[in-house]
Amino acid sequence: METLGAPELLILLVLAGFLFATFYGAYRAFKNGDTPWLIGILVTWVVGLGWLVRDRFLPVEVGTSAPTFAARDLSGAPVSLESLRGEVVLLNIWATWCPPCREEMPSMQRLQEKLGPEGLRIVAVSIDAESGGTD
Repeated sequence: METLGAPELLILLVLAGFLFATFYGAYRAFKNGDTPWLIGILVTWVVGLGWLVRDRFLPVEVGTSAPTFAARDLSGAPVSLESLRGEVVLLNIWATWCPPCREEMPSMQRLQEKLGPEGLRIVAVSIDAESGGTD
């Protein structure tokens, strides 16, 4: 779990204050039948909470850290991007029902054979359902 920095803590503190004000205001608005005010509070909270977790949904760009990822290899051993830190990693998400995915596999094999000795790691993750499941 990541630790929160000063900006995030300040935001949480402000949101906690808003939470108190929101519940008090929502109680008064509900008591007085002021529905638009309640909708405004709800929208404010949804936007605020979305902003707090925005990093989980933004695309990975050059220079940013890769998101945490872990899976099991064919032998069942755990593999995580963290364990490959400092190496050049190509993370490929694919499925057997995806024709372009199947077509690119031979080229990735050739790429691994050519650049693997220089340190390239290819992690291909199938999103197919387990045997008996559905995709």
